[in-house]
Formats: sequence, structure tokens, C-alpha cells
Amino acid sequence: MSSYLVDTNVISRILKGDLALGEALSSVDVAIDATIYIECIQGSKSNSEKRLIKGFLDAFPVYFSTLSVSRLSTILIEQYSNSNGLLLGDAQIAAACIVNGFDLLSFNLKDFQFIKELKVTEPNQEWILAQGLSDTASPQKVFGESKGDFEITTDRSRLDLGVIHHFLSEESYWAQNRTLEQTKNAIENSLCFGLYQGDVQIGFARVVSDLATFAYLGDVFVLEEFRGRGLSKWLMQTIVEYPDLQGLRRWVLATQDAHGLYEQFEFAPLRHPDRWMEKTAPDAY
Repeated sequence: MSSYLVDTNVISRILKGDLALGEALSSVDVAIDATIYIECIQGSKSNSEKRLIKGFLDAFPVYFSTLSVSRLSTILIEQYSNSNGLLLGDAQIAAACIVNGFDLLSFNLKDFQFIKELKVTEPNQEWILAQGLSDTASPQKVFGESKGDFEITTDRSRLDLGVIHHFLSEESYWAQNRTLEQTKNAIENSLCFGLYQGDVQIGFARVVSDLATFAYLGDVFVLEEFRGRGLSKWLMQTIVEYPDLQGLRRWVLATQDAHGLYEQFEFAPLRHPDRWMEKTAPDAY
């Protein structure tokens, strides 16, 4: 089985919410080098985004430049900078792959394909499926509806992991200590509803259910600047009317301050609280 050095553009795609690609990477031997690490951190737009990216990158082994890598990157620049436009960063990435025995996993094949000693693989849909991806990586069917400029869909490929994790870990009261890996796992194992204005994600909710008797609704939010437009109510209406969630015996949720919203959809305090028990983490809200 091949071992891969993961290019910056692949990491960027995963951080933007490509869960299928992220799960595929978890099933193979992967690493990054110092150049890729620096490019990812440098591309952050805020300190909170930088922390998010750094937390994700910490899961990868990082290969730092050695004398052999530096020498080979110099040779590659001499050979290909004029004829093929090879850039310094790409030369360092290619050299790290060749010296350490990695294939390069990248969407930018044209930037590397002229280097004979380097094997470059594009992580397209065919490659993802070849990794034996589980059925949880993408839904069997996609549901969606629009209202003016806004759209709600269950299409996992459109979920923006950065937006979701930033809100949950930085702005919500219930998920302050949730890690990026926990957010990814929660999404991958839930029925997720994304709320969008154009291509920009502005809201989210997820349901954990056996699709027969029971459903738990969690992580419901609309970004603050989009509140007061009826979007939360529309999101809830879409969820409770979702075809695969009909006929359930019970829905449950927990809320600190949104009782009025959920009461509009027939949520109420536990009818028989004496029959319920829970096992919680010490910091559960």
C-alpha cells in the first residue's frame, strides 16, 4: 500500500467540509512536510481559524527538511523552474516525497507531473472509493429545498467543517471543549442539515436516529447575523418533516434558552422524567 504526502490543497478541501475525502485519508498512511504545514498555517484568516487548522495538522506526522531534501529541491529548481515554472515550495514538497519514499496526494497534477521521479495521485472520487470508504461518508440520497437566497440540504459534500466547528467550539454554550476530531465524528455519524446563503454556510443541525423509533436533535444553530429572519423556524420545519424521520415514537433535545422555538414543533418537558436516566461527562451542559 502506498504512503502519501498530503498536499496543501487536499487539506484545504477537507477543512472546507469534504468528509468523504477526510475519511479516505484516515484509512491510508499519510504525512505532511514542513512546507505544507507552513502553507496551511499561513493561509489562515484569523487566530481562531489558525487554531482550528493547527489542531487538524497535529494529527499528521510532519517531515522536516533535511540536507538531502534541500539538495534535491535545489536540483529540481535548476531543472524545472524555467522550463515548467516549478516554484520553490513545490520543489521542496516534491523533494520531500522522493527522499522519504512518498507518493504525493494532490489536486494540482500539472504543478508536478513533469518530475519523472515523483508519483502524483489525484484524490478523486475513484481514488476515494478505492480506499474502501464506509457508507457513512456520504448519504445515499440528498434532500434539499430553497427559499429566496437561502437553501437547506442534507448534502454532506457542502458542509463547511470550519464554520461548523468554529461556531460550536467558540460561540456555542454547549460544545466549548469539543475537538475538531469530535466534530468530524459527530457529523459523519449523523443526518446533517446545512443552511446556506448561496455557497456560504450560515446554519446547521444534526439528527442521530435509528430512523424507526427515536431521534436526538443537536447542534442546532444559525449564525448571529442571519437571525431574526425566520431561518431557525424554517430549519426546524424542514427537519421534522424530513421523510425518513416520520412515524418516530420519540424525539429528544436539550436546550438552555430556545424553548420557545422548539415548543412550536411540539417539543415539551419530559412527560415522565422519573423514567429517564442519563450518563454524562463532567462538563456536559
